[in-house]
Amino acid sequence: VSPHLTAQLRRLKEAGWVLAGQILAFLGGVVGIKLLTNLMPPEGYGELALGITIAGIVNMFLFGPLAQVVVRYYYICREQGTLDAYSRILTGLHRKAIYLLIGVGVPVIVLIGIAFGISWAVLVTVALIFSIPSGLQGSIQSLLGALRDRRVAALTQGADTWLRLGLGAMFVAWAAPNGFWALLGYIFGSLIVLLIQFKVIRRHNFGTPARTVPVELDTMRRAEMLGYALPFVAFATMSSIGQYADRWLLLGSGGANDVGIYA
Repeated sequence: VSPHLTAQLRRLKEAGWVLAGQILAFLGGVVGIKLLTNLMPPEGYGELALGITIAGIVNMFLFGPLAQVVVRYYYICREQGTLDAYSRILTGLHRKAIYLLIGVGVPVIVLIGIAFGISWAVLVTVALIFSIPSGLQGSIQSLLGALRDRRVAALTQGADTWLRLGLGAMFVAWAAPNGFWALLGYIFGSLIVLLIQFKVIRRHNFGTPARTVPVELDTMRRAEMLGYALPFVAFATMSSIGQYADRWLLLGSGGANDVGIYA
């Protein structure tokens, strides 16, 4: 078989896995949303929709830009033979993103509890917790794409949708039909997929290896990565308004019940 034909077959196989992942996620979304909308009243589903928007906004501003860095700098560092530094720096950046989220999130939750009551503070808390495994998943999905491990990327993409929505529906049916329990199911589903992803990238020898380059080079590369990520943070401002503002406007004018009907 000629090298050209081999490359074409490989691309076709990769495209097949990408398509399979999209189909699995789509079917999981259809089945899961049908279950949740049957199990939950509009108000409970509205709480879930608002919680998902909180996690989505966090991912847009924190983890989304880092996922772009993952893709961009994998090829650069592979060509330069500095994948150990790449792994170490990205691990540190994601850790700092989580610390930043906790540092900002805790006082915000306290203020929400004072202003709107404990139930909304609890909902925001679980939404912020959900944003962490969800955001880390996005970065690892980007890494799997850069590694061209389409099979695992497709399977984990589909599994994430089925597990999140399935466990969300199970928790709602078992406990109570509100946004808190649905989001709790989302968290457990995302954590299961995240553990699988961690195991896979370990097989690709990614982790936090011992330092093989000077600290100064790490510092320069980290600054370069952050400089690349910052424009995506700016883009997130307009994107978050376009994607999520409607639900919050409905909450202000009509309440969570109207948000649930709309969602």
